[in-house]
Amino acid sequence: MLPKLADASEIKETVMEEVISNYETDVKDVSDQIYYQLGGANAREGKITVLYMYENESVDFVYKAVSMDPDLQDDFVFMALDGPNSELR
Repeated sequence: MLPKLADASEIKETVMEEVISNYETDVKDVSDQIYYQLGGANAREGKITVLYMYENESVDFVYKAVSMDPDLQDDFVFMALDGPNSELR
């Protein structure tokens, strides 16, 4: 027996929320002050800092997934900043 289309949609949404909320990621949630400190330290170590800025939402799942790419692990550091200050915008 197949679920009704509306029920299937609700099931899909619930499953996707569960997967996304439990996804292991290498994204570091930082404040703008910590970003400046770690960004400088990363640059001195030859690493590239990738910053995802957002406001009152959450970090995009694709960004989280990219942060776990084994080819990027050695040379890139992924950070996320909720509510960046005007200097970073």
